[in-house]
Amino acid sequence: MTKPEIDMTMKLLTEAKKAGQFRAFWKDFNESVNLMASGENRHSVDVVSPPVTKVRSMGIACTFQPLKEGYRSWASGFCVSKAVSGPKLDWGL
Repeated sequence: MTKPEIDMTMKLLTEAKKAGQFRAFWKDFNESVNLMASGENRHSVDVVSPPVTKVRSMGIACTFQPLKEGYRSWASGFCVSKAVSGPKLDWGL
């Protein structure tokens, strides 16, 4: 993403949070674990599997739902759908 695209995305996400769409944003692994472990968020959290594993190790029930689109090239919050083929498949590498 370009800097203007990142800025626009953050502006939209911040506005959505202020409107009550999100409970919280977190900056690191521990913040995501603490939010889930506290019970403040009982429905869904957008995280990768390591925080879920940590929460489970604390004896707290936590379900990780894999992406139906698949995980190829997952990094920094983006992923390439398993429906993509040909040259487009390498764009996310």
